[in-house]
Amino acid sequence: MLDFVLRVLLTIVLCLLSFYVGVYKAYAKIYKKSLEEYIHNHFEEEFQDDAKKNKVKDYDK
Repeated sequence: MLDFVLRVLLTIVLCLLSFYVGVYKAYAKIYKKSLEEYIHNHFEEEFQDDAKKNKVKDYDK
C-alpha cells in the first residue's frame, strides 16, 4: 500500500515538474523572439548617435 502511494506521488511530482519545465521553455522562446524583434526594429534608433559620431564604421562585404 505504501509502495502504491509513493509511486502515485512520484508520478504526480514528475508530471508537475515536466509541465513547469515546458512552460518555462515556452516563455523563454517567446521572450527571445520578442527581444530579437525589438532589436531588429529599434537598432537604428539605438545606435544613431554613434553612427553620426563615426564610431561605427561601415563595412561593405
